[in-house]
Parts: sequence; structure tokens; C-alpha cells
Amino acid sequence: MASFGIWGLIPPVLTITLAFITKDVIASLFLGILSGTLIVAGGNPIIAVINLTDMLADSLNDGWNIRICSSVRC
Repeated sequence: MASFGIWGLIPPVLTITLAFITKDVIASLFLGILSGTLIVAGGNPIIAVINLTDMLADSLNDGWNIRICSSVRC
């Protein structure tokens, strides 16, 4: 497992800051996850978006996750 050092603090700090500023938790979480995948992809936005869509597809593959997501406004 790779260690990203101080870069690992960017997604949670960004998510919390955006949640307080915008009051939109879902969008803030999405942007935090996107920033994390961008860091893992080495700054390549195309690879980051591909990884993000793959992770979302894997997560929404379960019926329980779909029910939770649909009840939250996803």
C-alpha cells in the first residue's frame, strides 16, 4: 500500500470545508472522493474519473446500497 503523506489529508479537509460552506453534504462527499481518486491516480484526471466510475459501479452493484442511495437523494 502506498503512503501519500500529507496529500492524504486533502480529501477529508476538502469534504468537511465544502460541507460547511455549501451545506450540501452529498456534493461535498463526491468532490472529496474525486480528489482522493485524483491523488491516487497521480494527478491524471482521466484515470481518476475512470477509477471513480468503476468504484461507484462496484458500490451500487449491491441492492442494499441502491436502496440507501435512493432514499438519500442520490
